[in-house]
Amino acid sequence: MSSADSEYTIVVAVDSVRTSGRAINHAFYLASKLGTPYRLIVLHAVALNRPQGLPYIDNLDKASNIDIKAQAKQTVAQIHDYIRRFDGKVDYEIKTVEAQGNVGPVIEAYIVENYPRLDLLITGTRNHQGLKKLMLGSTSEYFVHHLSCPVTIVKEAE
Repeated sequence: MSSADSEYTIVVAVDSVRTSGRAINHAFYLASKLGTPYRLIVLHAVALNRPQGLPYIDNLDKASNIDIKAQAKQTVAQIHDYIRRFDGKVDYEIKTVEAQGNVGPVIEAYIVENYPRLDLLITGTRNHQGLKKLMLGSTSEYFVHHLSCPVTIVKEAE
């Protein structure tokens, strides 16, 4: 258990309902079956562009970050709408973390700082293969290699 009060702490990392819906469902199902006190956190990360130190490029990054933040607000609203189906059945918290960098390290830093003894991270995967995986990377694989807690990866529906 993660804390002195013996709560089993689960974080489900989400990026959108489309790609994280099954992971959300799995996390809520698991929480509903636990026979012990739990804490379920739905975590959405907003990964912003880092300043590059070049005047024109930095202005583009700032403009892009404005778009990223606007899209994040829409995504969080969709997540709220999706998760309402669990109201009254499972207790949960929705949190958003915003930082510069890639999603994996942003979530890792947040977890290390806020939930150092996390019991379980649940995340979805887009299941990219080949060149697409090489170019885009895999956030779920990042979690497996960098977090000290167990990680459950839930595949997207085929």
